[in-house]
Amino acid sequence: MKSIAFYNNKGGVAKTTSVINVGYELARENRVLIIDADGQANCSRFFTEELKSGLETALTDGT
Repeated sequence: MKSIAFYNNKGGVAKTTSVINVGYELARENRVLIIDADGQANCSRFFTEELKSGLETALTDGT
């Protein structure tokens, strides 16, 4: 298993766009898991219309 992380404190540097595009390309021949830990959940919004509490809630509330 290999891991790739995209991180930058500055907003507006195309992190979400890069993750979606790289994930899409890798998914052609591999299984891909994208974890969106951003509070805005923009990456998650790309893949679903109905947002549910997830990783952020689990990390901050312990639920």
